[in-house]
Amino acid sequence: MPGEEPMDTSSGKCLPNMTPEMSARFVKEALSQFDVDEQVNLGGRLSSLLARTVGVAIEVGCEIAPEMTSNLEVIRKLRNQVDLLQFDLLNESDELEIFLDELLTECFSNLHMEWREVPKPSYGDIYGYEPFDIVNNVHSGHLIKYIIRVFTHIQNELARNDIDEGSEKLLKCLQDRLFYNYLQELRGFSVQGDDVKMTSTALCLVLLQDFPQNFLINFLIYCLHQDTNGDAVKTVFNPILDLLYICASMLNITDADQVILAPYTVLNTLLSIKIGAKRPICDLLCSRPDFNVDGKLSGRQFARLTYLGAFIDFSVTPVNVDLDASVSLSGLAPLVNVTHNEESRFMYYMGYQMKISSVRKELQTMFHVLLVNASTREKALAYIGRLLVTNSGKTMIQSSAQNNVDDGFMLNFLSVMLFLSEKVTLDKINNHYIFHPKCRLDMREETRFKHNLKEVEEFVSELTLKDDDVKFPTECFFLTMQCVRLGLNASIESFKHMKRTCGELKSAVKELEEQSEQASSLPGAAIVQSRIKMRLNQLKSICKKASLTLSSLECLLTDVGFMDRCMDYAKKQMQFLLRLVNPNDPIISEIPALPPKLFGMMPEFMLESVLDLLIFLLKTNSQSVQKIPTDLVQSLLIFVCNAQFFNNPFLTAKIIDVFFLLCPTYNPNLYSLFRGAVHHPYAMDNLYPRLVKFYSDVESTGSSTEFYDKFNIRRSIQVIFRELWEDVTYRGRMIDYARRCSTDFVRFINMIINDGTFLMDESLGGLKRIHEVESLIADQERFLALSEEERQQKMSILNEASRSVRSWMILGNETMDMLDYLSKDSPQTFYENTLGDRLASMLNYNMIQLCGPKCTELKVNDPLKRFYWDPRKTLHQLIKIYLNLDSERFAECIAHDERSYTPETFQSIIQRLNRVNAVSNYECEKFKNLCEKSERIYKEKLQEEEDFGEAPDEFKDPVMDTLMHDPVRLPSGHVMDRKIILRHLLSTKNDPFTRQALTEEELVEDTELKQRIEAWVKEKKTKH
Repeated sequence: MPGEEPMDTSSGKCLPNMTPEMSARFVKEALSQFDVDEQVNLGGRLSSLLARTVGVAIEVGCEIAPEMTSNLEVIRKLRNQVDLLQFDLLNESDELEIFLDELLTECFSNLHMEWREVPKPSYGDIYGYEPFDIVNNVHSGHLIKYIIRVFTHIQNELARNDIDEGSEKLLKCLQDRLFYNYLQELRGFSVQGDDVKMTSTALCLVLLQDFPQNFLINFLIYCLHQDTNGDAVKTVFNPILDLLYICASMLNITDADQVILAPYTVLNTLLSIKIGAKRPICDLLCSRPDFNVDGKLSGRQFARLTYLGAFIDFSVTPVNVDLDASVSLSGLAPLVNVTHNEESRFMYYMGYQMKISSVRKELQTMFHVLLVNASTREKALAYIGRLLVTNSGKTMIQSSAQNNVDDGFMLNFLSVMLFLSEKVTLDKINNHYIFHPKCRLDMREETRFKHNLKEVEEFVSELTLKDDDVKFPTECFFLTMQCVRLGLNASIESFKHMKRTCGELKSAVKELEEQSEQASSLPGAAIVQSRIKMRLNQLKSICKKASLTLSSLECLLTDVGFMDRCMDYAKKQMQFLLRLVNPNDPIISEIPALPPKLFGMMPEFMLESVLDLLIFLLKTNSQSVQKIPTDLVQSLLIFVCNAQFFNNPFLTAKIIDVFFLLCPTYNPNLYSLFRGAVHHPYAMDNLYPRLVKFYSDVESTGSSTEFYDKFNIRRSIQVIFRELWEDVTYRGRMIDYARRCSTDFVRFINMIINDGTFLMDESLGGLKRIHEVESLIADQERFLALSEEERQQKMSILNEASRSVRSWMILGNETMDMLDYLSKDSPQTFYENTLGDRLASMLNYNMIQLCGPKCTELKVNDPLKRFYWDPRKTLHQLIKIYLNLDSERFAECIAHDERSYTPETFQSIIQRLNRVNAVSNYECEKFKNLCEKSERIYKEKLQEEEDFGEAPDEFKDPVMDTLMHDPVRLPSGHVMDRKIILRHLLSTKNDPFTRQALTEEELVEDTELKQRIEAWVKEKKTKH
């Protein structure tokens, strides 16, 4: 109305001098103008945000991306292009995408291309891949850095709390288009014409240098979920995987830690990326044709052709070097100059062990991710199984380095398997896995504890096995067991073989050097020395490589942390075997007389691999020895006390080796461990008698080297017996067992006598040969008068005798020592008709050797140091044994020895004992009294032989041609004196006439003949 003031729309009042109609029209126009201005302002803010994000903002306080061109005109042009952004484009997705694509294309095309010097050592040098150096100065190298920078800006802006809806929409669209355009670059549609190889190389190099994880995850999500024709993940990441493979295959132990770990870290990060329930790179890797290669391949070929092989094959210098002299030492140098000082050498190894340990942790992560990912678990297990199967040749005695992977490779893989099996518990394991059709290992030809292969086939045919019986814990446990065999046990064998080889090579070098020196005085010396020098250089080269290999193996096998983990698994493996023996009570208790069928069907290596580890650790005095659990050693008691569980006696022998190496005599630091094992109640009741039996049983092992094997095994038992004898509790039990005079103990003593006879004969005979040659050499005139061939022959005799005497003397000393302490408190066993005569004969013969007229022939240079030969000590041992057995019965045994004993001979021995003071006066006097008893009995025997010398043939033993006192009839019909046939049966269980099997129980007393002999003897005595 006229006179009223216009309304103020903001307060409900009219504006001055305006009617309400005029005011409403004004407000409408004002609001329309406000929307236009606001959109213009918002578009400016978005343009500014976009300019800052893509790195072309030229406002004060803003930065231009370092990768962008330095041409200011181009920057202004790009900035103007950004300013064309209109607010309404946010509502037009297609147009916005086109706008951003055009902008990004221009930005990509105008990146800085200034040449940059590549620092040395470069990634191209380190990984042996030159494009890593080239890519720094081509468009692709700048592009990836620029893209990551833009992505980082986008993420920072999106993380702001005050971001508005329009900015958020713009940034998300920009990120998608950024990924889209980079994907096009990776597909080969480069704005600068770079090939795909360079674009992928640039991305890989960035990943190796500074892994942009957030960028990669978002880019991977884009590749998976956007319209990328389904091949984006393969297009982007397969080339990256290829380049990582190249990097891994070129690594060297001398590289920096960061360089070594980079390819592993990148691959593990890629594999670990989880989107929803999937791990896309895991799926991609396992779908590659080189993940698990089919076809008939050797283990080495399989490792080289499969993707993961390059990552597993990282170690010290190759540990299976071809020792051929033509092979270069280049690339094998890191361990060559290792000092011989053990402490320094192990400190030197520690640096390498730490690098290898870091790589092994990455490998553990790698396989763990592949196995926890449900879609790749089966493929990963298939790879593990095939790797083990193709390298099964590493278990062979003559394993081919050309056909199997290096020991370093397999030890790395073992580290992975140990990690995977750490949490596996035995209650989750299917004991029948190796018989299951789904078993990934080929066990058909493996030697079993107790059954042959045909019996195994019959056993398997009777089993009812279901597919769902095999779970991951079962597979993991058994695959690890096989890996221990192929990795750890094979490496230990390589170490032992190379140690022997190094010793042989050094001896050969020394021998050639001596020959070269000797040749200097021969006619045509120059030609001969030239040939020797050529061969010497070859040998030295081979020796250097052998030393390198030995050092490499030692480095790997002295890694304390790794060996501790091996020990942990060995304990679990032994518990598994114990459960098979006694399923209801894995702790030692009542053990069945015969092994359970399932146990007998198991392969021998399941126990042998544990034993090989223990023996290696004990022999090398590894730090891990201190961590051997007592219950692991105690569990071995079951098997050492039940040799009937095995067909192969060498398994029992290996367990005995473990106990031998545990003896405080050998390892004083392990006193508590040894005592803890042998004082277990089961050991107290069974250990000594079972070892006594095995001592005799090992006379025949079935091996081509059984003759020497038995002495080595028996020497170990002798050392164990000596330790037990020093234990008061055990000594009482040993004496009680001896006094019971069981058949096993009689056989045992018979074997001791046999061994003592042989060992002393060999030792003393060798000493005589050494004395002869050394006496000849000492007479230079006589020695030089011999021809060169004769001198070499004499030296060969000397060397051979020296080697054998040392070994036989050690064994002989132990055997005589055991005879001494065993006969001291239980002499009655040694009076047995079957033993007394033989023991007396052995003692008499050796006494004559030591104190007889030819004892000077045993004199050699430096006897104790060279041969452990102490004649006074040996003589004293013999005297103590005589005195332990001093009795009328043993005096009779001495007198009945027709080979060595005569009263005159022993009178001269007593005279020599008095002169040399080898024994105390008391001992000498007692020995003299024993000899007087023997002399009296000897004379009575001569009289008896004179009286009964014309006995009828049927009264005489057909083997010894002596009068029978207790005739027995054999199943073959032959008649022999009981004493003589029992003596024969102690060593050979057969009829001496027909060679048919024979036991003592089959002997039948011939009462009628015995009565006739007694009547005849009585008649003869009456006549005299």
